[in-house]
Amino acid sequence: VARNFVANNEIYINTNAPRTNGIDINNNPTGTQILHNSVYITGASTGYSQCICFNSISSGSGKVIVRKNLFVNNNTEISKAYIFYHSSAINSSNIIYYDINDNVYYSIGNIAYTGVNQMTLENWQSVMLCDSNSKVVNVQFTDVTKDAWYYNAVTSAASQGILKGETETTFAPNATMTRGEALEAIYA
Repeated sequence: VARNFVANNEIYINTNAPRTNGIDINNNPTGTQILHNSVYITGASTGYSQCICFNSISSGSGKVIVRKNLFVNNNTEISKAYIFYHSSAINSSNIIYYDINDNVYYSIGNIAYTGVNQMTLENWQSVMLCDSNSKVVNVQFTDVTKDAWYYNAVTSAASQGILKGETETTFAPNATMTRGEALEAIYA
């Protein structure tokens, strides 16, 4: 069984391209392991944008393992921004090739697109029969606009629990940070 590892990477893509893939897994990548990565996609892509793209996974001798990753998709085209993209419908013949769990997702759109279906995390978990320990983090601070130079840093740190806002909807980016808040961020 071939083993391919995509591990410990930070992938940042700011694009207006017609199609964007953070990690692209194609044509029966049996045994591929995607571990401990951070994938951030921002911009105004006119087509689909996805953090991880699976195509043609339908047979093989090893599972595709996707664990302990942070996937953030802030593409402004909400109807086409996904974490997972699968070119065909997920069904009983191809779900056995996936081992997906313990990931953190942040997407302004749905979590997955599979052939013709858009899926929330709950739909995805139900169909895939895995991913039960993953979670969706929806960090939306009204005072941190998408064009702010610190937008990606704030949403990433907040989605990982490193930083908190002043309230659930405000971050106060120009406020002074106390020593206690700095220590909390360092040791989070």
